[in-house]
Amino acid sequence: MELSGRRYFIFASAMILLVVGLFLSLPGRNQPTGFAVSKLVVIQLTPHNCMVPLDTGLDLFSVPCFRHGVPLAQALSSIQFNQTISNRTFIVNQTNPLNHTNQTNYTVFSCTSSYKAVYTYDSNDLFDPWKVSNPCLPGYVINDLQILDGYHGYFIYILNRSLINYSGDISIPNIISLKRGYNLVSYPANDTINPRPVHFVLATINTTYLQLFSLQSGAWKVYSPTLQQFQNFEPFRGYWLEMSADDDWEVDW
Repeated sequence: MELSGRRYFIFASAMILLVVGLFLSLPGRNQPTGFAVSKLVVIQLTPHNCMVPLDTGLDLFSVPCFRHGVPLAQALSSIQFNQTISNRTFIVNQTNPLNHTNQTNYTVFSCTSSYKAVYTYDSNDLFDPWKVSNPCLPGYVINDLQILDGYHGYFIYILNRSLINYSGDISIPNIISLKRGYNLVSYPANDTINPRPVHFVLATINTTYLQLFSLQSGAWKVYSPTLQQFQNFEPFRGYWLEMSADDDWEVDW
């Protein structure tokens, strides 16, 4: 059947758009097309047992097996050592996490526990970013850290060398949404055995991260474009990550 002039024009235009779209989709053709493009992320889940060693004193840890969230009591149920605590104080900094000024003291009442306190920093909460759980505070004090997940780093003041042992799921990839400023993050890798170079791990945010801090033997070590006091991300550690802008950090191994 013979096409009319108008129908032929519409048909020809559609064919031209199809050919151009195929050309621009060829490997190496990354020029913008003017069309909206959606990214499909396929999450692979794998059962895994995470065993996180904790040394006596202050630790900064993370557990990728917690993934979307585990109640705190369940998350720390493998810590068996208990000790009576009385008249102790721990300190949380309410401004710059790496500064020792403008601190708030929390007096600890007598109780029996395996740890003094566990706390994290939620960069999405502008008014009250510090979240704390302290088993020795009186009942009228609100412990606002109830869930541990696989994306945050956590400080814990442990009373004796212990081990967090938890069976859960780990996933590939992991994507953490970061905010401008300080973020207390996990190392969300599927590989929980091998350290990885920092420059490799931060490749997806290499234009927006400013510096990375690691707590090692009670002292802060920094990694930045101009200063590298450590070289690797290590499984089950937590880290302070300072950002110049909001960004998504993707870890796909």
